[in-house]
Amino acid sequence: MLSLILTIASPVPSYHPQENEEEVDLDLKIQILLASREKAFKAVEANITAAQKCQKETYDRKHQPQVLLEGTEVLLENTHQKQRKGGKMEQLWLGPYVIHRDLGKGLYELKNAEGKLVKKKANINRLKIYTRRKESPAPPRSQSDETSIKQSEQKSTELTEKNHQAVRK
Repeated sequence: MLSLILTIASPVPSYHPQENEEEVDLDLKIQILLASREKAFKAVEANITAAQKCQKETYDRKHQPQVLLEGTEVLLENTHQKQRKGGKMEQLWLGPYVIHRDLGKGLYELKNAEGKLVKKKANINRLKIYTRRKESPAPPRSQSDETSIKQSEQKSTELTEKNHQAVRK
């Protein structure tokens, strides 16, 4: 049969009295434990400080503050839609709006399409830059596409006429 010996390193020194050893003074034990406790607390505090520093650097790297210039077209998040029940068909973003003025600390004053100022100010967290779609020309149709479209239109008009006649009777 195999036996497994497992040793675990602990910051607290252990005390195992020998058979012939006299009992160690209780005050000495307490001082040893308190000293090792302070040493462990300092190690934990240094570890936590290093981990928090690393977390802050990672957060700062990913969350660069965005600055929007006056005249930039933006969309405004529709937070009203998020808060109410049943607003699934409402638009997620409103706009486009134009930034009228930067009020500092991520707060902006907006203008609508007619140039009127919006009453409420908007935080940068609720804005995203609006990019207009490029107008692409319709793909060219072939002769066969046009004839199939005309045939389907004729069939649909014939069916609607038959439905109207059936209703009249």
